[in-house]
Amino acid sequence: MAQINLLPIELRPKSPLNNPKVISAVLVGLLVIIAVTLVGGWFWYMNSLEQQLSQVQSQRKQLTTTLAKVDKLEKDIDNRQAEITQLQQITTNRLRWAQMLEDVEDNFPQKVWLQSLSTGDGGMLVIEGQSVALEDVGVLIHQLNDLSYFSTVVLNQMDQADEYPHAVTFKVTARLAK
Repeated sequence: MAQINLLPIELRPKSPLNNPKVISAVLVGLLVIIAVTLVGGWFWYMNSLEQQLSQVQSQRKQLTTTLAKVDKLEKDIDNRQAEITQLQQITTNRLRWAQMLEDVEDNFPQKVWLQSLSTGDGGMLVIEGQSVALEDVGVLIHQLNDLSYFSTVVLNQMDQADEYPHAVTFKVTARLAK
């Protein structure tokens, strides 16, 4: 059932909303709610930032570990590449030396025999041997000069052989061509 207030306005009970104490209490309550919400939001935001920071730090540790592995692998690759290059150079030089020595052997006259073969300073090949004929030593020098492996071939020494009275010993130096 509905109630009707028939009292004049002056005698009617006053509305609680018009009371300054109620208004101030409501405002203080609203300010407290707003302050609590702001402080709670700030704490929530700081907590989320700390979580993000910890995630970034763990990712950084993982990336640092991965970067160290990558650096190690790159060094291994560089070392292996250097080894491959060295092996290729050795193989190339070995083939070059093998072919050169075969060509030197093919150009030795029949009456010339080899006593020693060595390398000297500055890319020199030193050939020491004996021959029964002086002309064959000249032929040897001429044929070695014709090979593309040598830039110059020089007779350094020639003596009478001690063991054989008609033989000569000789020493020839051949500078390797670049």
